[in-house]
Amino acid sequence: MRLFSYEKAWKIEHKIYAIQNLRLPVPVSLHALAYFSITCAAVFSLSKFLPVLTNIPPILLYGALPYLVTGFLRKKKFDGKPPHIFAKDYIMFIVQKHTNVEFFRAANHHGNGRAKFSWYCTHRAV
Repeated sequence: MRLFSYEKAWKIEHKIYAIQNLRLPVPVSLHALAYFSITCAAVFSLSKFLPVLTNIPPILLYGALPYLVTGFLRKKKFDGKPPHIFAKDYIMFIVQKHTNVEFFRAANHHGNGRAKFSWYCTHRAV
């Protein structure tokens, strides 16, 4: 049995075709541009702290390396999610890992280590 979905029809990926009056040879998606920019900024900041990176030619350091990282991150899915969404969810998990969820509300963890059962699920208070 095949189920058809129109989900992809509504998720149109936005692309940049030109910057000012300069036309790009290939359309660039916003996610690819963000990955490329973040990788360039990370390489630039790491080159200030690690003098070994100054020996690498700048065309490889600021062109080829961000291009390869962008290509990897565009194709790679972590836990079935794009890398930026996975990173956001992981940070939220780390920040909120000290709370439990009970019936979609955050609840404090009981510190005694014993389970507490309530049998009054169907009991109606008068």
